[in-house]
Amino acid sequence: MDIGYGGERLSAYVHGMDAEGKQRLLALLQEFYPSVEGLTTRAVRAGWKELSVGERYLDAADKPLNTSAKQLNDGLLRILAVLAQVEIGRGAEALGSSAHAGAQAPKGCVLFDEIENGVNPELMKRLVEKLIQAPQQVMVTTHSPLILNYLPIQTAEESVILLYRDGHGHTKSVRFFDLPSVHRKLGLLGPGEVFVDTDLTHLPEEVEQWQRTVAEAAARGDVIASERPVEQSENAERPDRAAIRRARRSANKPTGEAGE
Repeated sequence: MDIGYGGERLSAYVHGMDAEGKQRLLALLQEFYPSVEGLTTRAVRAGWKELSVGERYLDAADKPLNTSAKQLNDGLLRILAVLAQVEIGRGAEALGSSAHAGAQAPKGCVLFDEIENGVNPELMKRLVEKLIQAPQQVMVTTHSPLILNYLPIQTAEESVILLYRDGHGHTKSVRFFDLPSVHRKLGLLGPGEVFVDTDLTHLPEEVEQWQRTVAEAAARGDVIASERPVEQSENAERPDRAAIRRARRSANKPTGEAGE
């Protein structure tokens, strides 16, 4: 069983988990919400299941606070649903490794649309880290530059895909940081800052021109040198504003113009 396309079966999924899986899911949730102390489920009418979250606080009757999923905030439920999907993958991984030593477990693929919706920004960095560590293939759609800034540089270069429509209305895709004008900024700006600093309106034209240039060079047998790999420490200090302005001016200069 899974949680459903929209998370509508989350209560039933948690209800069907064994004690060990439930404890792992609770431990994951506590990394985001330390006040949570328990996940409980019960069967109600017509086979439906009800999920409740217990916290360390006391209610008006001085009893431990236990809140039904119907009354929980969307952010907590969304994070719980995402973590449940990650836990599904870890369960399949454990099952495969225990059943057949050395065999590859079927981990599957999960897709999260607009992952940032309803989630507090201070929790998003931790959520992105969990998704990077997930055993499944994870696909995330987003319009938030904040999400990109939480990606390691190498992960951003390899994994961020731009979806766009060409002049014929066809949907196409390209690695965002493969584009020369985009990649040049990555040495000084974070991935999300590069996204904000890029004019997406005219980017499809650049993509088509760049791809034609690559194809023509390949037909001639020429080798196009790749951009120099970006080296940026995960703990490096953010560039100052003057450096950012210089990077933007350099990236916007016409080809062949002398640098500063």
